Amino acid sequence: DNRVSGEITLDEEKLLYLSIPYSKGWSAYVDGKKEKILKANLAYMALTPGKGTHTVVLRYETPCLRIGLAISVLSLSVILIYFGFRKKFRQRRDHEESCTS
Repeated sequence: DNRVSGEITLDEEKLLYLSIPYSKGWSAYVDGKKEKILKANLAYMALTPGKGTHTVVLRYETPCLRIGLAISVLSLSVILIYFGFRKKFRQRRDHEESCTS
């Protein structure tokens, strides 16, 4: 599901350290509002949810996945169109050759 969630209660403002490696693909939501993810210990993630009880949700989406998918679909479409025209051109050429023989 590419999602991690949990609830935390803090009696004062503290740093919530997550032992999940930092990656640009992660996004964090605290009580439904997008929260900035901080780098902690050079390689991990941290949040500052504030005092009180909070629901924390982390979602991961592979960076550039949508761009890569769009490029793949476009490339496949171009290839299919090319072979479609190539087949149509061959059929027309074969038909013209059979008519002139």
